[in-house]
Amino acid sequence: MEEFRSTAKWLWWGALPAVILIGRILLLVAGIYQILAFANMPEELEEKPKVDSSIY
Repeated sequence: MEEFRSTAKWLWWGALPAVILIGRILLLVAGIYQILAFANMPEELEEKPKVDSSIY
């Protein structure tokens, strides 16, 4: 039984950094998408045509 307890402890301590590592990788990917989004933004925003609300 002690071997299983030891195995569970090592699995726990091995899985904990894996979760953190995956989270950091996802944050890195999100940062790259954010950089790409800002790089592809237009210089000026186009103005939407105004809709006449008296029709509705």
